[in-house]
Amino acid sequence: MLAAGDIGGTKTQLAIFDSSEIIYLKKYFNKDFSDFYSLFQAFLKDCPHKVTHVGLGIAGPIKNDQCQMSNLNWTIKKDHLIKETCIEKFCFLNDLEAYAYGLQNLREEDLFFISEKTKREEGHIGLVASGTGLGVAQLFWDGKKHNPIPTEAGHGDFAPKNEKEVHLLTFLHKNYGRAFYDQILSGDGLYRLYQFLNEYNHTPLSEDQKKNIEKQNAAQFIVEEALNEKKEVAIETLNFFIEILGSKAGDLALHILPKGGIYLGGGVARKLKPLFKQSQFTKYFTSKGKMTELLSSIPVALILKETTPLEGAALFANEYF
Repeated sequence: MLAAGDIGGTKTQLAIFDSSEIIYLKKYFNKDFSDFYSLFQAFLKDCPHKVTHVGLGIAGPIKNDQCQMSNLNWTIKKDHLIKETCIEKFCFLNDLEAYAYGLQNLREEDLFFISEKTKREEGHIGLVASGTGLGVAQLFWDGKKHNPIPTEAGHGDFAPKNEKEVHLLTFLHKNYGRAFYDQILSGDGLYRLYQFLNEYNHTPLSEDQKKNIEKQNAAQFIVEEALNEKKEVAIETLNFFIEILGSKAGDLALHILPKGGIYLGGGVARKLKPLFKQSQFTKYFTSKGKMTELLSSIPVALILKETTPLEGAALFANEYF
């Protein structure tokens, strides 16, 4: 049987596929394991099916059949996995590359359109996914099919667009020595924006407040404060996040001119679905001077289907083997 995996900075999903259908699925928190090898052995022990080949989408650049993950101190090597499991067939791909492969399985009900335009044409596609880190991928249209191209563009330098963002740039430089999008458009990024806005609004968090938040899932804490408790700074944080995400997605659209659309993925973006329609996302996505009209013609959709990266890893593995 084919096993496919989506290995992120916080969580790992592993599934067994029968053709294109998931018949067994397990989720693990990475913090419960010292490395991926012990996690995968736990999956094989739990799994009622015999695994014969494996496709893994991993959050980091793939080189020479191994990956040093971008936001987790794990190195995953193909030869080590073969030795540990006695499974001969493994293939690796970047997690956003797997996400991109999975887009071909999406149906209309798996998408939430943010743009007024919902008709997708044949052409290139852009993908931006906010999770533990920020992932970016391109899908090149060759006239017959889409060809996913992985990138590490989430680590590109942050460029401010207004006075508040200039202050954010200064905050990031002061605290981290560099300002880049992965620091902002991610789960940890939500917390950084929340800290910044409290400081910017002259109500900085105390050390006790920081410790209390950090004991929890900080991103989830902020989302709940905003959506359930209607706390002003938390709401401002989520809207600020969405605005910067709009700018980043618009930059990607300028790079590749995606007639096929821009897709937003990842667990953080999905949590913010209730805010997108009322947010300034479209304004920030399209506000590119002479290119505003062009960008207004590009459909933008939020991906609702959580298993999309898993399905993409499985599709890739089926082609690979």
